Amino acid sequence: MMGKMESSPNSSGGLWKRQASSSLEEGRTNSSSPNNNDADVEASQGDNSSGVSLLSAPDGIVGAEDGETQNLTWFVYGHIGLSFLLLVAGSVIVPVFAAVEKEAWREENIPYQKISSGDVILDQQLNKPLADPPTISSGMLIMTAIVVPLLLVLFVNHFDVLASCRRIQLIKIQQLHELRAGVSALFVSIGLSEAITQTLKLYVRRHRPNFYALCGFDPVSLKCTAKLSRIHEASLSFPSGHSSLSFCGMTFLVYFFLGRVALLAPNTTMALPGGRSIKLYPYKALLGVMAQLLPWSYSVFVATSRIADNWHHPSDILAGTLLGITAATIGYRAFYPSPSTSSGGAKAGIPLSLQ
Repeated sequence: MMGKMESSPNSSGGLWKRQASSSLEEGRTNSSSPNNNDADVEASQGDNSSGVSLLSAPDGIVGAEDGETQNLTWFVYGHIGLSFLLLVAGSVIVPVFAAVEKEAWREENIPYQKISSGDVILDQQLNKPLADPPTISSGMLIMTAIVVPLLLVLFVNHFDVLASCRRIQLIKIQQLHELRAGVSALFVSIGLSEAITQTLKLYVRRHRPNFYALCGFDPVSLKCTAKLSRIHEASLSFPSGHSSLSFCGMTFLVYFFLGRVALLAPNTTMALPGGRSIKLYPYKALLGVMAQLLPWSYSVFVATSRIADNWHHPSDILAGTLLGITAATIGYRAFYPSPSTSSGGAKAGIPLSLQ
């Protein structure tokens, strides 16, 4: 990363890179003093990119001129705004379609067979009992798959929680690039996942396992008697929206935290209350495992609960899972390199705009 800091001088991150290069040259000069800790800081960065801190920049780097910083601020928040619009657009496809309620939904595409004796035979795969409310409600899903990842990204990008040797402050330019990459990647991932999921739901229109109970099917009138919104919902089984959204949000968190773990250096410490600190490098492997185990375990719980609650078929869950992981991978890689490698000069965990 250090060898690439003089490139792209006209890019939005060019000013930060030129300042970083200049400040590192000063650090090399000052590091000859035996009492100066900058040599340790620079050595740590040389080994592990920005390993001084998960979020910190080289000491001595100053912010850009106010005008350029303000322009970058507008660019960053504009980019985040566009990503948020993608999220919203992808999330309202089904609600907008459902708002156009049709009475024809009460009797069209209902699987049953009426025999000569007058009895009505139903598809037993769609005659499961209704679990309402489900184990994971839509509100809880939104909180855990969208709001919680967003808050974690904002926390990590705004607070220099890790420090090596001494406290090093983030400069404004780097902080803006970190904010843009983290939030935009999350919004793009979720927007892409929701857009594909809801479009497929409307196209396939597969009945849920609890179809008859959810739509209020009456075997006498042979019509659905529930509210039109619930009748519409009864035919949106494939793919599972809970599975795609939970795996999208949690997979993004896995990538995000794996990238941060990759930045840990041997002298990286975390500040604790009371002025104490703890070295994290010895726990790097454990942190990497936990960064994957916890988010994905929650996603598996959400997905399997949809089968247990009779809201989805197993194939719905599988499709939603693959869709969510794919969307998160595309969204994350649009702003970050792969969290598992640092080949080709790209450093894991650092936004592409800063490399």
